Amino acid sequence: MKKYCYSLFLSICLCSCGVHFSLSPNEPRPGTFSYCELLNVPSQPYPTLIPKPYLGIYLASRKLEQSPPACKENYFVQVAGIISGSPAAKSGLKDDDVILSLNNNPVCGDAEHVAPLFKKMIEREKIGSLAVLDILREDHTFSLSVILEQQPTHEQKEAMHPELGTCPTQTSLLENSLDSQGALPALHAVYDGLYERSNFVHNPGSALEKKSHPLQLEEVTYLLRHPLEAGEVAKELSRRISEPFENDNENPA
Repeated sequence: MKKYCYSLFLSICLCSCGVHFSLSPNEPRPGTFSYCELLNVPSQPYPTLIPKPYLGIYLASRKLEQSPPACKENYFVQVAGIISGSPAAKSGLKDDDVILSLNNNPVCGDAEHVAPLFKKMIEREKIGSLAVLDILREDHTFSLSVILEQQPTHEQKEAMHPELGTCPTQTSLLENSLDSQGALPALHAVYDGLYERSNFVHNPGSALEKKSHPLQLEEVTYLLRHPLEAGEVAKELSRRISEPFENDNENPA
């Protein structure tokens, strides 16, 4: 993953140091790199959404001065927010609660990894199973039981940009760099995760989200799933907006 981030950072640096995209993916200007030459990585079919259990909280880390003996580090998961209608909301979890353990397994680690660790622990449980959390709330420690439910998802529609998939067969600089480092699978894993997150129901308690979120625009959904194409999409949308004004100037009344 670090190799992928490094390659992506390098590509961004190239763009910021005078490497310009052409206005069309297939029509590079002399002395410039097109999107196809620099950033294009052929997309793969979207993954099948696999049902997963969820608790329904936003995660943060908190350092405790006195941690349980079973924990080498002092960082635990703290509840940074609770999703409406989620298992966490139904169980009585509150903001700022610290989760010490899940089913007698300590939830601790360093500040960077404790939240991903807890997320994986939840995903290893079964949908409909009973999870017992040891909670620290202010100065009180107690146990809380919660029934894990299936993560609500819906198939969020995205905008269509077929012209961005018409790049020539040669590979881009980014794809070559990732492939040489064996990091292409990591990029595709990131894309799979973005697709999954773009389909999450973020507010299960809202009647508006039974099918899809009306305020999640299709263009925004496309950008969430295809972040490397953001520049080309922005240019296309700008052309769409400016064309009527350009036509008016060419044909004055």
